[in-house]
Amino acid sequence: FLQEFLKVPATSESLVVGCGASALLEMLFWCLCDQGDAVLVLAPYYVNFAKVFGYRNRIHLIPVYPLEDLHLITAGFGSYVAPLENAMQAALAEGRRVRAVLLSNPTNPLGLVANEPELRALIEWCIARGVH
Repeated sequence: FLQEFLKVPATSESLVVGCGASALLEMLFWCLCDQGDAVLVLAPYYVNFAKVFGYRNRIHLIPVYPLEDLHLITAGFGSYVAPLENAMQAALAEGRRVRAVLLSNPTNPLGLVANEPELRALIEWCIARGVH
């Protein structure tokens, strides 16, 4: 599927299989983060993310609320970038190292889908800040 439909080169050596998204996220952030690091999570988000990050990994989950109305972002009238930057600066002021941003797309529980320009802006922000 990855190679044929999405044109993404993939081999069995480059894939990780787990028993659901929560288990895979827990493994991913175990590899990316050290105890005490922070992950910015765009809200609203799946309620069990707090368990995924907190129990074994001891990672701080920092909710980021982009706008009161997420429909504006998915329609192209808002931005994730400014709220992420504010959250990043607040985390750094508290002495927390931010290692990653987590965006569920579509969002859980609302089912909203981020638009391509905003996803590109989010990726560019992450690259510029050195976060996953």
